[in-house]
Amino acid sequence: MLDFLGLLLLLTPFLLLSRFSDKRLGFAYILSGMLFLHLFVAIFLQTFSLFTYGIVFIIHGVIFAGVVSLTKWTELYTSVRNISESIKKIDWIFFILIPVALFSLLSVHYNYSGQFSTLSSPEYQNAENKVYPYPYYSDEWYAVSLIKDSTRTGSLPLNNPLSQEDSFVNLEFPFHSLLAEIMLLLKLDPLMHYTIISAFVNSIIILLVYTLARVLGVPRAIAGIAGLGVLYITSGANLPGIWNLIPINLGIVSMLLGLILLAKDELKAFLAVSLLTLLLYPPLVIFITVALCAYFLAKKGLSRDMALPILKYFSLVILAALILTSFFVFNFSDFYKGGSYSEYISSKIFYESFTGEFKPQYAIYNVVPILFLPFILIGLFHSYRKCRTMILLPMKHRHGGHYGLHGSNRKDARIPPIKPTLQSALSVCAKAL
Repeated sequence: MLDFLGLLLLLTPFLLLSRFSDKRLGFAYILSGMLFLHLFVAIFLQTFSLFTYGIVFIIHGVIFAGVVSLTKWTELYTSVRNISESIKKIDWIFFILIPVALFSLLSVHYNYSGQFSTLSSPEYQNAENKVYPYPYYSDEWYAVSLIKDSTRTGSLPLNNPLSQEDSFVNLEFPFHSLLAEIMLLLKLDPLMHYTIISAFVNSIIILLVYTLARVLGVPRAIAGIAGLGVLYITSGANLPGIWNLIPINLGIVSMLLGLILLAKDELKAFLAVSLLTLLLYPPLVIFITVALCAYFLAKKGLSRDMALPILKYFSLVILAALILTSFFVFNFSDFYKGGSYSEYISSKIFYESFTGEFKPQYAIYNVVPILFLPFILIGLFHSYRKCRTMILLPMKHRHGGHYGLHGSNRKDARIPPIKPTLQSALSVCAKAL
């Protein structure tokens, strides 16, 4: 059963919004800090086998006291007194998205009507108001097992739950450790409540898509439609998406937070959150890299000033990749018992579906909603027209004057503004999601 005191401790950090004049930036900072904090507490306690409810509760109790002491209560009191003015400033679409997203995602498990198939039969079956509170995707089931085992043993999720004597290379352990800590704090059962946590995490993705769109200057109504459009991402037993909770979902939460911070020119915070994304789901580094390159192109143009930060970033990514690769290579015999490296890679490229005769349909028209295709094409064309101006990005002259790429100093030379170009560049990343 949900522990409301644990829920209070979980949500208390949002009181720190009182310290931010820019509430969207504050929301991104606080949520990023919460992810870092819960992950650190989880891994630290599990490493030393101190992962118990009492210790987790005490740590978050101390954090609660710190948050309360840092909160600007006078500002909150003023907002309550001037309630009529405060209501006018509220972003109502943001708050409307919360129940809509939760209702839509929870109904998949608690009020599902539609077609489904099972492992024993390749034929579709019809369901009417079906209740199935358990995970749909296979990876979620072993996540439940690892979370339950980590909570029971108080250690890192690195052991086979079915055989405590067998360890295995769990490259996704940050994801499992983080969820175990949150579920322990809230006193939730990993099996019965996994889908509820899934609905909340994916609702956060919808809120962050809306927030990113607003930061990039998209009008509220269109940003709201973009957020709700996430609900139309196709999900299935062989194609995980917005219905599921696997490492990529938490990785996307972290990546979207990073993009919001980057759009707000918070470069150091963006790099820190990118490290968190790398821990939760390394393949997302591709999108982070595109966003970072677009940022430097928009801010500094094709100049030497952008070379060093990008070089540092790629060095960090390569170092992280080498560490993970060496970890995999040295433990390959435990990780894969089927043969050589080439056989392992081949097994991941060519494999048989566990559904037998019922082959998954991955055609683009079965995955991408046809209704959204025209809007995607219009958005890409609009972004392309804006991105064409990037070749004329402003550069700083050694004497402080603005010049074009070729050093033109004509008074009537047209220099594209930085912010719209940055918005256009990052919009490509946002629309790719």
